[in-house]
Amino acid sequence: MPECHKSEPEKREQMKAGYGNWERFKEARKKTGLTQKALADALGFNASYFSLIETGRQPVSNPIAEKM
Repeated sequence: MPECHKSEPEKREQMKAGYGNWERFKEARKKTGLTQKALADALGFNASYFSLIETGRQPVSNPIAEKM
C-alpha cells in the first residue's frame, strides 16, 4: 500500500518496526537524567525533534545516533 494511503496506526506500527531505536533512545536519555531539552541543546538539535523521536513518530537519524 502506498505510504500516503496508510492510516496513522499503520504508519506508527511501521515506524516502530522499522525504527525500534526510539525506545532505546528514550531509555538512554532517561538514564543520563537529562531532559529532552538539555540533551537536544548539548547535541545541537531541537527539543521538539527529540519528542518526535521518543514517541516513535520520527526515526533516529544517523547524525543523532553518531552523537549519542
